[in-house]
Amino acid sequence: MAGGWYFTSQFNLVFEFADVHRRSSYIALNGLFVGPGVLAAGLLGGGIVQIFGYAAALIAAVALTLVAAAVTMRYMPDPRRDVTPPRVLPGDHP
Repeated sequence: MAGGWYFTSQFNLVFEFADVHRRSSYIALNGLFVGPGVLAAGLLGGGIVQIFGYAAALIAAVALTLVAAAVTMRYMPDPRRDVTPPRVLPGDHP
């Protein structure tokens, strides 16, 4: 269930933060960098379960989720409330 929430919300974040002209590139980069993290999380979680048991793995997952939520809410701006004009980079075509 948590995985479904994550994969649904990650694309919404990409759509909100990416400009229209580079959105497909940002989605591709997101997929490129998320894959190794998912693999590492599975291996690390399996190792925690083998060494410390399921309770420790669940406690670690909850703790990391709370830290990630706090960092996201503190440091990630809401793009819908941002009043700065978008940057125009060389090669962009409006």
